[in-house]
Amino acid sequence: MHLSWFLYTGLALATLNAASGRDIRHGRKLHPLHQQKPEGVRTLPAVLETTRDATSDNETSCSLCPSAVRLSPCKCSCKVNGQAELLCGPELSSCSQLTEILNKQIFPTSHYEKLTVSGTQLDCIIEKDLWGPLNFEKIVLVKNQFSTVDNHAFSPFKNTLKTLNLEKNKISNFFFPVINELPKLREFVIMRNDITLIPGYTFINSSSIRVFKASHNQLALTCDTFAGMPMLEILDLSHNRITKLSTHVLRIPNHQANSLEIDLSFNEIQEIEPNAFVGIKGCMINLRNNKLITLPEKTFRPVIDYTDTRVMFTVTENPLECDCDISWIVQNVTVSGCFDNFRCPNLNEGLNTISSSDLGNCTFRGHMRLPHLENKVNASVRHPNT
Repeated sequence: MHLSWFLYTGLALATLNAASGRDIRHGRKLHPLHQQKPEGVRTLPAVLETTRDATSDNETSCSLCPSAVRLSPCKCSCKVNGQAELLCGPELSSCSQLTEILNKQIFPTSHYEKLTVSGTQLDCIIEKDLWGPLNFEKIVLVKNQFSTVDNHAFSPFKNTLKTLNLEKNKISNFFFPVINELPKLREFVIMRNDITLIPGYTFINSSSIRVFKASHNQLALTCDTFAGMPMLEILDLSHNRITKLSTHVLRIPNHQANSLEIDLSFNEIQEIEPNAFVGIKGCMINLRNNKLITLPEKTFRPVIDYTDTRVMFTVTENPLECDCDISWIVQNVTVSGCFDNFRCPNLNEGLNTISSSDLGNCTFRGHMRLPHLENKVNASVRHPNT
């Protein structure tokens, strides 16, 4: 063969192996410094070519996540909506470590969708200096040992924060007025802590909140605590130590949500004063597992009237004494339809099967009869509650 053909073939092989990073003499991978990229070959940006998600070695990170090494022991995860979230877990050793990480100058952006700190043994003071330059739409600090929330702790997020979840800590000292500094907050969860009191008029300017959950604390309630929450849809106060619902304790004037679920189950409620529930449109009020002995007409009937019967009271598993005091319920099918099929221990019967004669020699105690309901009274027909 012609000599020029051999020269051409050798040069071509050398070029191909140089481009692949291999030594043609020994078949070994070349050191990167010795590799030469063929002229005209374009490469991907380094952030797309080599960076890995801080949560998993198998996922490619978006440009919003800093390097896993610099963020450790916290992690960063990219979301399908183009945002990213930060996650810190049990590996955190101290509050200063958490503060240092969040204040590092390693973040490609100041805005992250969510911060989660979960399952640590940290008892940090939650204060505004903790967050550094970052802001979030959701803050989830759950299953830790946090005990104190400082004044203005979340004020840096007044334009962004929509969810605040502090479930299962040891918080006893919470500066509740800070919530009024969060005009976009929709969900506030402080379940399973050591809160004993939420002062009256605390949420005086919390018109954006839809969900408030404070179950499993040691709460007592004061009047007008929730008066400034016109859009409230879920209020969970179950598993506390509430013994009495005083006048206006659950008043929400100008309530604008179509319905409201109030969970007061598993408390120690013995008394509900008239006008405890005021201003609520339609609602479901769960009073299961309390210590109610009677269901006074002057307390419950105004709610039934105000909501135009768009209310359901669940009172099962209370030590109710069913006598003439509940005749106002038994003798009115429309009214009875606003209660669950609660059981009367003294009669061993449920509401659906109780008749007027079971209550004794009673006259109908209709001192608060509501005219628009009277034409619906039919003692011979029982409402099919479930």
